[in-house]
Amino acid sequence: MSHVYAYGVQCPKAKGIIHLGATSCYVGDNTDMIIMREGLQLVKKKLVNVIAELAKFADRYKALPTLAFTHFQPAQPTTVGKRATLWMMELVQDYEDICYVIDSLKLLGSKGTTGTQASFMELFDGDHAKIRKLDQMIADKMGFAGVYPVSGQTYSRKVDSRVLNVLAGERYKMITKESKDLLAGKYGQTVKPVNKEIQKKAIGDEKPITCRLADTLDPELEKLEKEMAQWKEQDEDVLSYALFPQVATDFFKYRAAQKNKIDLSKADVENGAYPV
Repeated sequence: MSHVYAYGVQCPKAKGIIHLGATSCYVGDNTDMIIMREGLQLVKKKLVNVIAELAKFADRYKALPTLAFTHFQPAQPTTVGKRATLWMMELVQDYEDICYVIDSLKLLGSKGTTGTQASFMELFDGDHAKIRKLDQMIADKMGFAGVYPVSGQTYSRKVDSRVLNVLAGERYKMITKESKDLLAGKYGQTVKPVNKEIQKKAIGDEKPITCRLADTLDPELEKLEKEMAQWKEQDEDVLSYALFPQVATDFFKYRAAQKNKIDLSKADVENGAYPV
């Protein structure tokens, strides 16, 4: 990638290790775990407050009679306070579910590109104990009991599903964007046919993609090559520009300046004046 190459040019001693170790998911996914836990803790606190208020209401009206129904038919007397305890009981069950999910959350830790931690083995000279200690230190620092022992580069999206389910109180009521895209065929054909009922719930009336997703995209290679023609030195430059247009363009300018011995700090790019 062009920006990694550019960093290597600036820091030649770090060039060999600059792309080893933690990935962007170390920042993004661990942050997501922290945010989800803190969000659930806020919901947990609000649940406790609601239960406490209902407890006061139930105690205040514990002797106030009212008529109870069963199957929408009058059945026998009860009290308003007793009715309130029914609502409280359901909220207590919600509280227990949220506590369980909070307590079961773990940090992703630092897993590397595919979750194998191979690059960490290279950084730590094959010392696996150091890698395990690093993971636990990260978990301790962030207030988690531990990290998921097995994962890919990201934590399992099953975690997102569990959090959404406990908040919604209904399975599949809230579905992540990645799951919707999978059911819509945007990741290609699944190994087994998807559940049509779940697919309908996720994407509604949207027509799922049954061909290669690439076949639905407009050709862009020629357009990109024209846009960055002045910078192209090799085919990889076009790919870098396609993925990171701004970063790649900055790098191409830097590369050209180094090659032509131009001092960019004194260059007037707008008027085309480039002092050497």
